[in-house]
Order: sequence, then structure tokens, then C-alpha cells
Amino acid sequence: MSTTIGSLLAILIMLVTIIYGVVYIQKKKRNTDQEATYKIVFTTAILLLAVPFILTIFK
Repeated sequence: MSTTIGSLLAILIMLVTIIYGVVYIQKKKRNTDQEATYKIVFTTAILLLAVPFILTIFK
């Protein structure tokens, strides 16, 4: 995997994780943090961004 692509994917994973934290705090304040929709969306996004790393490790 190219270093540039790897760096970009790593930064995107960090951004998605930070955004998840912000969304979670907002949902917690509104007492709607038990909804599964946003958790599924963010988990899917993180996993899709992590797939290239996983494939590279196990090649």
C-alpha cells in the first residue's frame, strides 16, 4: 500500500472516530444515546476504512 494512501486512510479513521465522539456526547445530552443507528453507521465507516490495513497485514 502506498504511504500516501495509508496516511490518508489513517487520518480518515481518526476523523471518523473524533466525529463519533462528538455525536455520542450530543446524543448523551439528549438521552438518545441508546439508539443503534448512529453506532451502526460509524462502526461500518470505521471497518470499511480499516479493510485495506487488515488486507495488507495478512498478505
